[in-house]
Amino acid sequence: MANVDAFDSVSEGCFVLKPKPKSQRLTRKGTDVPFAKYDGFCKLINGTESDQLVALRHQLYSSVWTAIQIEIAQTLDRVNQTELGQLTDWFDRLNGPSVSNVALPVQEIPTVALLAGINIQDHDLLYARIATHLQQTHQSLVVRLHSKDCATIKTALTAIIQQTMDAGRRAWPGDPDHAQFDANAALAKKSGHHAPAKYDIQYLIHWYEHFGCWCSPSDSAKVVLILQDFEGFDYAVLEQMIQILSGHLDRLPVTLIFGIATSVDMVHQALPKHITGLLRMEALSLQLSTKAVDALVETVVIPSQWGFALGYKPYNYLMRQFALHNFSVAGVVSTLQFAIMAYFYSSPLSPLAALLAKHPDPRVQKVACLTWTTLLSKDHLEMIRMQPSLRMYLESLDLAPKALYSLLDDNHAFFQQHVLPLIDRINVHQQMYALGLQCFHHLQGVCESKALCKPMRILHLFALTEDLPCTKHYEAVFQAFRRQDRAAVCRCLEVCHQTFTASSRISTQTTCLATLVRMTLVLIQALRDQPSMSYRVAETIIKADTFISGEDVVVLQAAAVSDEAANHGDGPPAAGKLSQAHPGAANPLLQSLLTGTNKDTTQSPRSTPQRINRRLMQLSDKARDLSDEQLRWLQLAYDCLDRIFRETLRCYDKLPLHELFYYDNVLLLKRAFNAQPRATIQTALSQPSHYLGCHCCKQHLEANAMSASHDDTCVLYKLYQECGRMINLYDWFTAFASIKESEPHHPSPGELQARFIRGVSELQFLGFIKPTSRKTDHVLRLTWGTV
Repeated sequence: MANVDAFDSVSEGCFVLKPKPKSQRLTRKGTDVPFAKYDGFCKLINGTESDQLVALRHQLYSSVWTAIQIEIAQTLDRVNQTELGQLTDWFDRLNGPSVSNVALPVQEIPTVALLAGINIQDHDLLYARIATHLQQTHQSLVVRLHSKDCATIKTALTAIIQQTMDAGRRAWPGDPDHAQFDANAALAKKSGHHAPAKYDIQYLIHWYEHFGCWCSPSDSAKVVLILQDFEGFDYAVLEQMIQILSGHLDRLPVTLIFGIATSVDMVHQALPKHITGLLRMEALSLQLSTKAVDALVETVVIPSQWGFALGYKPYNYLMRQFALHNFSVAGVVSTLQFAIMAYFYSSPLSPLAALLAKHPDPRVQKVACLTWTTLLSKDHLEMIRMQPSLRMYLESLDLAPKALYSLLDDNHAFFQQHVLPLIDRINVHQQMYALGLQCFHHLQGVCESKALCKPMRILHLFALTEDLPCTKHYEAVFQAFRRQDRAAVCRCLEVCHQTFTASSRISTQTTCLATLVRMTLVLIQALRDQPSMSYRVAETIIKADTFISGEDVVVLQAAAVSDEAANHGDGPPAAGKLSQAHPGAANPLLQSLLTGTNKDTTQSPRSTPQRINRRLMQLSDKARDLSDEQLRWLQLAYDCLDRIFRETLRCYDKLPLHELFYYDNVLLLKRAFNAQPRATIQTALSQPSHYLGCHCCKQHLEANAMSASHDDTCVLYKLYQECGRMINLYDWFTAFASIKESEPHHPSPGELQARFIRGVSELQFLGFIKPTSRKTDHVLRLTWGTV
């Protein structure tokens, strides 16, 4: 018994810990480790997907998003490159020899009023970029201040001193001056000498003088204070801080940057005149968030090198959230990241995106080099066959039933003969679509009307809805473009030729688009009164629906020259003696062009005086002085541009297998990014097991079921739903206590009363009830919509 009494502490003793069963440990290892290894990517197709494909989808997502992140950072830097250059020039002028060294009675603090826009969510990223830029270009000690950290002048000075010293240590790590200053300050405090407090500006001045003693005054680092949310600061604190900094400006060179979301007038409204007189202020404006989003759409969303694209509904949701809710670039980036993650997370066929990806990530190129038997299984091929667009494509082939059955039964023939060509077709469409949209955006700028100059993000939205040439906006733009002079049309033709020929894909194409791009040079020469081809041949080539090689063009030109006298300039070139002189004219395509059977039958009838007058009304004043030949070439240039846009700016939903590469699940984006407080609160209070996941709550899944194991607020909410407009607090407490008394530990009446008061306060905070002066022992129930 004595031995037992010796152990009078709970920390002394022997505790037996039973090991967990081996099978349970193996189960956790088989489920949790891969889940954590691949960031939550799980097996699809009812759990039959291989581990290799799960790792492949996770690898593709990581590499694609990393490449997109780099592109986004570079794009945002280019957007504000001009403004950052202006800020750098201002700092150069501030530190240059032109600044007067004459002592003034009042020290003016150099200040920049930086108009950053109302998109508050993007300011952290924006000012972090500005701070990094100033540190790299001028070796400044940059301090970023938030209004929440500067409630009083004491906390504001403490934040300034601490962040400035930290910035100095980061700028020059390992400098012995820092350690020496800290040692001197500690020694002075230990010996009882008077030393300034950590929130005294003299402490920072002593540190700065000690820190800058080894360098000349012209090379010493300037202290830059960035007040990110100027409107959120206490104006009394700002006044005191500016007065303190101005009084010590000769010993502590400080520059202020006011981050303003509204206008420069806010500075004069917030600070009195004797304070603004201490500031030598200059205003700079950053680019609006709409410019940044336009640049992101042009460099990230539209290009096809990622192998992934947004469909109409997700893209429309993305633009509506930006334009109607937050104007946040960070919100656009986070929504785009979530869409990419959801695409690779939920689509078993997402590894096929590597076949479209063109960015130089070696991991993506390694996936693109894999054979289709490695990427896909039998279940994947069945999913491809079930796509609605592929079914319409196979029905359009008009194959015999036996050939169609063999196509659907033979996986190798199906993938090699149909799936791969269709994927390459989507790839060509995405590349030509991006080029065509750039050309049409330039054509908009030629028009004089600003109402017709839609940004790139809006044009892309129009093109995702339907074919862009079928929209009213396209018709209005082309109607305005027809009123431009020949010089403007030549510039548009040059832009189209340069844009398309810069792509290596157009040179290898054998489509009518390649022919149209080649004909732009002919039209440019003709509009400059130096035609290299007869009008009849150019018209025949432009209106042809097939590819025409350079050799066929030579044959057509020879036919036009030899038959010009015989035909008297009417009708297409004759093919009478051409087949004997030119053997190449025997092919069916060239014969159809020479005989005119390939000519568009839907063209308008012969011109009438009314049609001529209507066409002249559409032309500019300069164009009305042109000759008939010049007008015909000008009309042919319009037709060529129109055909180029109709070939490239087609809607994606007409492409077979577009479901594999265009993400179209907008409901998931709305559920993730649209706040739903009403539904969330009601679900949490009526069905707590939906969020808690505890075993005791799952036993009472009915909507109105009440149990003692439920949270106090949940029980009070369910009782609240049974009450009328006026709720008697005593009756409410009695019903609550009758339910909670059945708890295992049997709470006391005082504990029940305290828990009741806390639950009622939470419901009042959530807006379900409010006190009333009519009856002190009652509360008023607040209805929430149709609840």
